[in-house]
Amino acid sequence: MKKEALWVFVVVWGIACLCGSRGCQEQEKVALLALNATLDLTYRVDAGGSSFNSCNWEGVECNPTTGRVTQLMLSNLRHDRFGSKTWYLNASLLLPFEELKSLDLQDNYLGGWIAPKEPNLLSSRLSKLEVLDLSYNFLDHSILSILGTIPSLRHLLLESSNLSGTLHVNGKFLQLILYL
Repeated sequence: MKKEALWVFVVVWGIACLCGSRGCQEQEKVALLALNATLDLTYRVDAGGSSFNSCNWEGVECNPTTGRVTQLMLSNLRHDRFGSKTWYLNASLLLPFEELKSLDLQDNYLGGWIAPKEPNLLSSRLSKLEVLDLSYNFLDHSILSILGTIPSLRHLLLESSNLSGTLHVNGKFLQLILYL
């Protein structure tokens, strides 16, 4: 009987370690470090901090209970390091952030997204994303295919984003106005 109880404990503990918030936090930390190669997050990363806790980094907010990333404020980072060259974000880098509610990428010379290989993967992983700020970028229409797949999206900020016309997002048509 003790052997069976020990076996159940080991299995449950193993599942908790694999699926619990620590494993997910680790995936999020790896994703943040990958974003660092794309954006300039170096001044935000507290490498000497308490066991490299990404929730303490500037621009990163986490749920205090789960420790999962809920908000990324990554505006105005790219041009200081990379100049004014337009670039495309690999959207797969965002997949680990399953609790993400707000993503701010404004003013980073973003041209669009490189979509994940599985198109529905982003919408299922970012199912809690409510606010997306892509203002002051140089977006092309590659971004539109992804925007329409995020069902929870409530606020889409596209001021001075180089888009104009009518946009179909989440079953609604939004009129985009090019701000001059």
